[in-house]
Amino acid sequence: MLLLISAKTLLMLINTVILKTIIQLQTNMQIIQHTRDFVINNLSVSSKNIDLDKLMVIAERLTKFTPPAPKKPKKQVQTTNANIPLYLKSGSVDIKNIKTGNIVVKNLTARKMSIRRNKFYLDDIKAGVFDGIVKANVIVNLINSEIKLKSTGEKINADKMVVQAANMKDTLSGTLKYKTELSFVGGTPEQTMKSLKGYVDFEILKGQLGPFGKIENLILSENIRESAVFSNVIGDVIKNMATINTSHFDKMTSKITFRNGIMNIGSIATEGDCLSLLIFGK
Repeated sequence: MLLLISAKTLLMLINTVILKTIIQLQTNMQIIQHTRDFVINNLSVSSKNIDLDKLMVIAERLTKFTPPAPKKPKKQVQTTNANIPLYLKSGSVDIKNIKTGNIVVKNLTARKMSIRRNKFYLDDIKAGVFDGIVKANVIVNLINSEIKLKSTGEKINADKMVVQAANMKDTLSGTLKYKTELSFVGGTPEQTMKSLKGYVDFEILKGQLGPFGKIENLILSENIRESAVFSNVIGDVIKNMATINTSHFDKMTSKITFRNGIMNIGSIATEGDCLSLLIFGK
């Protein structure tokens, strides 16, 4: 594919994006003549600051200069035996600061990085986010874009997580730890959701739920409020009761699984002085 960019456009892209995100690469490589394999012996990636949102600008602008893809033939060529002649023997990552949206990741490192048999491996990942520590291993299939993720996290501020990641205030607080193993095909959001499978286990200590965690909001929900039992037997009692700190909990535990676009809540259980809850469903 031939990509044509004018000098003026290239300078504009450099001024708006590249100069604000400095990525240093150190590598040595070779081409094996008899197999035509491109081999990178070592690759070190380091940066003091990466703004992912600004880096996406260059990708979006470059697409304007990319020629249209050729029309697909009527008969599709089988690609089951496709091979990418690229190998990375070893590598590492050290990035001090990564920002995307309101999320800031600090001191991201990966001690092992390699490419072999059409798969990209990034192991021993460690980073600081939401006041906690996250560790992970990632495998990316370069042929079919399947991503496999194993990750654990601890000492995470749940309130910061839901506010910065989902802009949901006063929804959940506490100190979170988790363990997850997921796989999905990267692509469109719909493709990702339909292919997502795996599990997430988490525990939150000394926290508080949002409004839906208060007993009065649960009991006064429309389907319960309109029932005959509620209105005739305990309606007057519930309407006049006063509750204190029913949304606070000492411990919340959960196991959630994903398969074929369906999220199965095995259970979400909370334990507190004033209220304990058990939630499950799909």
